[in-house]
Amino acid sequence: MAKQQAANVGHTAADGGGQVLRTAAEQGRQVGAEAGTGARDLYTKARQQMRSQIIDQQRRGAGGLRSVSEELRTMADKGGGSGPATELATRASGTVDRLAGWLEDREPGAVLAEVKHYARRHPGMFFAGTALLGVLAGRMTRGLAADATPAANPDAAGQPGDSTRAGQRHDAPLGGGAS
Repeated sequence: MAKQQAANVGHTAADGGGQVLRTAAEQGRQVGAEAGTGARDLYTKARQQMRSQIIDQQRRGAGGLRSVSEELRTMADKGGGSGPATELATRASGTVDRLAGWLEDREPGAVLAEVKHYARRHPGMFFAGTALLGVLAGRMTRGLAADATPAANPDAAGQPGDSTRAGQRHDAPLGGGAS
């Protein structure tokens, strides 16, 4: 009888252990499926955000080109003459305006594909264009940085009696002497 009871306990334990294993395996599959779904959702959201940011940058770039085009057009109009510089500014304005329209009318992937295609067909022009854009971007950056310095903007410098003048420590005592 004790042998029979021991065998029953062993079968019950084996059945219980098997049930625990089946339950653990099922829960493992559920967790794996949920993790996969979560990862796909995260990837989709990240991709949508990146696409949105790229489109925003593309629009800003087109807006910047429109601004440059308008400035060139204004320069040509204010030139008042019909010389080569005026003609060049007028042509450049039209070209930049067309480029802005081209950029606005295309999806980011199409822009990248067309730029790659152009670079393969005309590598010299492509590199010359990128060098020119680099020079222009550098000049614009230097100009913006110069506008931001106090020397370029006299109103930004401290007035007499202002304790925040250039070169004076903010934590110095009011008497200005060293401690």
